[in-house]
Amino acid sequence: MDQCDWLPGTVAAVYGLPPGSPAREHLAEIAGRDHQARLARVHPAEVTYEPARLVVENEGGRVTAYTKT
Repeated sequence: MDQCDWLPGTVAAVYGLPPGSPAREHLAEIAGRDHQARLARVHPAEVTYEPARLVVENEGGRVTAYTKT
């Protein structure tokens, strides 16, 4: 995420994160929004983050997200 946020605030703006917040502190939300956006075929900024319905697993730096049904 740090490489994507080379212009500080870029990732926060795209995902609607708190201004000045490091993207690496929101990996679960970013992964969840990307996952849900891909399923809905929309931009991640259009996704409402619902952590209660989302499962995010981090195994050795590999983040996997899926939605509970």
